[in-house]
Amino acid sequence: MADHICETVGRTDAVSLALVKKYIRRRYQLLYDAHLWRDSIGATDVKWWGVSDRPFDYNRSSIVMPWPVSRVIAIKSPEDFMLTNEELVRLFLVDPGSFSSSGNAIRWSASQPVGVWYEVDVDTAGTQPFICYSDSPLESSLNITVREHPEIGRNQEIVTISGTATATTSLQYKRPFVSKGQSVGTITVRSNDNSSIPYSEYYPERDAVSGTEMFYPKVTLSQSQSHIDHIRVKMHPRPTETTIFKVIFKSRMVPLDNDSDSPQIEGIEDCLIAHGMADMLEKLRQFSKAAEKRKEAAFQLNKMQKMETDQQAYISRITPAIYDSPEIEDNRI
Repeated sequence: MADHICETVGRTDAVSLALVKKYIRRRYQLLYDAHLWRDSIGATDVKWWGVSDRPFDYNRSSIVMPWPVSRVIAIKSPEDFMLTNEELVRLFLVDPGSFSSSGNAIRWSASQPVGVWYEVDVDTAGTQPFICYSDSPLESSLNITVREHPEIGRNQEIVTISGTATATTSLQYKRPFVSKGQSVGTITVRSNDNSSIPYSEYYPERDAVSGTEMFYPKVTLSQSQSHIDHIRVKMHPRPTETTIFKVIFKSRMVPLDNDSDSPQIEGIEDCLIAHGMADMLEKLRQFSKAAEKRKEAAFQLNKMQKMETDQQAYISRITPAIYDSPEIEDNRI
C-alpha cells in the first residue's frame, strides 16, 4: 500500500515511504477503533480460582483479561447465564454489599486497567524488581518508562536498554504501567520473580499437558506499540468456586509493524490507501486533491460497513416500541 501511494504522488524516496507507512498505521488504528468489525470479535475462556483450588495464597477481586482482549462485550457463566454489565459507580450506589459478598456471579463491571498481565495475583510475593529487554541486537539506548499502578504506590523511573541485554529497575513494583517509543525489536518487561508451577496444578482440566507455567506479571510491546492497558473486570458477587467464564470481546488490533503484515479487517486496504494518499497530498499542500481523496475514503468506509451486513449471514430485526405515555398510546394507529 505504501509503495502504491508513493508512486501515485510521485515521491518514491525513503523518507516519503517511511512517512506514508506511519500515516497508514495511524489511519488503521483509527478505523479499527471506530467500529465493532466482525473480524475483530473473538471469544475466550477466563478462569476464576475458587478458594479451595488456589495454588497460592492470594486475594483476588478481579480478572485481568489476556492480551488479545481490548474491550469486553459479554460474559457468560458455565450455566449459560449471561452476566449483567453494570457501571461500577452506579452499582456501588445501588448495591454496595455486592462488593464484599461472595457467591455465584451475576454481574460484572469494567474496572481500572493494569499495565501488566497476570492470572494469579500473588499478594505474598509483594513488590519485585522488573527486568526489561529487547529481542533485537540492534536496539540502541531505548528509554522505557516504568510507573507503578496508582492503587499500589507512586514509584516511577526510566530504564535504558541496548541490544538484547537485560536492565533491571532500581525500584520495586507490583503492577506497573510500561511505556516506550518506537523500538527496533519486541520489548518485554516482567517481574524478576522466576517462580513456576506445574501445568497440572495451574490448569487441572489439562491433565495431559506437561511442563510448567510462569505466573509472573509481564507485558510485551511490539515495535510501534507505546503501551498496553490490560482490561480488568470485577465480578459481583465474588465467586467462591473455581469457575470458567466465557468472554466475548473485541480483540486488540495487531499493528502493521512490518512490510509483510496485513490488516485484520477484510477489505480495508482501499480505505487505507485513500486516507494515506490524502495525508500525503496534505503534506505536499495539495489540499483540493486531498479533499477528494477524503471523500473516496469515506465512500470506501461506507462500502466496508455495508459488507458487514449485505454480504454475510445477517438477520434484520424489528424491535417493537414500548409506549409508556397514555397520550401516545391513544394516538397510535
